[in-house]
Amino acid sequence: MQDNSTKSEETIPEKIGFPSGTLYERPIRLDVLAVQKGVFVAIDKPADVLLDSYLSAPQIPLKKSDFVESQLASIVVAMRKQLGKAEYERIGLDSPYAASQCDFENSGVAIVALNKDVSATFRNAVWSGAFKFEYTFLARKNALLGDSIVADLPIVKNENRNAWTVSHRFGRKSKTEFTLIETAGDFQLWKATAETIRPHQVRLHAAEKGFKIIGENLYSRGGQVFLSQIKGNFKLKKSDEFERPIYPHLFLHLNKITFDAAKLDMPELNVVEIESPLPKNFAICLKKLKFKLDAQ
Repeated sequence: MQDNSTKSEETIPEKIGFPSGTLYERPIRLDVLAVQKGVFVAIDKPADVLLDSYLSAPQIPLKKSDFVESQLASIVVAMRKQLGKAEYERIGLDSPYAASQCDFENSGVAIVALNKDVSATFRNAVWSGAFKFEYTFLARKNALLGDSIVADLPIVKNENRNAWTVSHRFGRKSKTEFTLIETAGDFQLWKATAETIRPHQVRLHAAEKGFKIIGENLYSRGGQVFLSQIKGNFKLKKSDEFERPIYPHLFLHLNKITFDAAKLDMPELNVVEIESPLPKNFAICLKKLKFKLDAQ
């Protein structure tokens, strides 16, 4: 992150903790990626964790599935339950609000505004083009796709299900640019960038252009990656009833958010870049598939 704030161990927590019964039944601590005291905190959000409610978001409390824990509240609501705790005082938290879109299914940078006024400022700036969102995703190889693709397709919430659809009549303007990073065997690693992000935008635009993102099952069928597909002498452990995917989530990661703080009336911050590393098992899977991790 490039700004004028100082990340001191005395004032800035490296993690934000959620005790038992707040976010999950068990305690959990999420990494802090960046902080501007009294303005925002950026959290490294895992996949299948809800930042805040939005159209088509899963309902909370969330029932436990094979690979997803039972979630008791969104991150924002869980933070509100703990107002006044010491680590929140250290970052100047008054009342948390989601400052940008970060879908339940994808992992990566999640920005939380520390009060309502800042939230309004951030959301207005997002829709005025002051932000840039950069994703990394893994997809099945498609020989018909070029190295650079643009999806300029308006989208709208589907009234009949928790999904979005392209509509040139009713949809809102949405644009995503796709750039090929690397090909390895039957898989491709892609970068997706956008200046504004609506729920499911990257997933829907990707499906419309012919991508099958690994872990996707709503807009296309991307399937999953199992060690047995890579390791010839793979044997299931006797204690396991079935084989677990290497990364049992959607292979879509919001790895960077960039914004010009001057456009948010915060010129003292300059240009801010907030980055999130790939989740551990996402990166492990890429390595096993013979991708060069330094290509990102």
